Amino acid sequence: MKVLVLNASPKGNDSGTMKITESFLEGHKKIHECEVNTIDTYSLDIKPCRGCFECWHKTPGICVIRDDMAECLEILIEADLIIWSFPLYHFSMPAKGKMFLERTLPTILPELVKTPNGCVHPGRYDKEQKVVLISSCGFYNTEHNYEGLLKQFELLYQDYTAILCAEGPLLNVPEVSYFSEQYLESAKKAGEEYAKEGKLSEETKKSLAEPMMPIDMYLENTNRK
Repeated sequence: MKVLVLNASPKGNDSGTMKITESFLEGHKKIHECEVNTIDTYSLDIKPCRGCFECWHKTPGICVIRDDMAECLEILIEADLIIWSFPLYHFSMPAKGKMFLERTLPTILPELVKTPNGCVHPGRYDKEQKVVLISSCGFYNTEHNYEGLLKQFELLYQDYTAILCAEGPLLNVPEVSYFSEQYLESAKKAGEEYAKEGKLSEETKKSLAEPMMPIDMYLENTNRK
């Protein structure tokens, strides 16, 4: 199985969200042998999409902008599982992740197709890909904070799995590793469950969205000057 991890955190390898992703993959690898490619969007030389639609009409499937995105698209197209990994920024994804997403325009067709959920552009390639979204936030709850991002992924991928982590900054604080280590162990088990079932139970997703640290304690430490 070919797995592509899209690390869209500005912190790169120091990303707390990537710790969750790595734990998830550790569990996944217990069930499936994986070839993992990781793309750090913030280390790429990529430019914004121009909206010229040359990749639809003049050079179908090929972007006319010459930068790192050409190689990334080749890896993306071959992936069986795509894992988006990033922190929540302004109730959405970090800027370089959004730029990467917009540059995937060559992978879809210009035609419009009616579906039960509305009008969509079909994919250019006849390949079924699984998608997992792993994201952490600084809030003590995920509810009422992720709705915008989740709707975007629903429109993009229809069928995807989300792991949402509250109190994400704790993942990079060694002094409170007692809390984060328990969470990462749960993420590992989630990876194993996903590999077996192809999805996560509602119970598992709800558990992963629960605060790591008691809310009052988290607020006291976060708001300390």
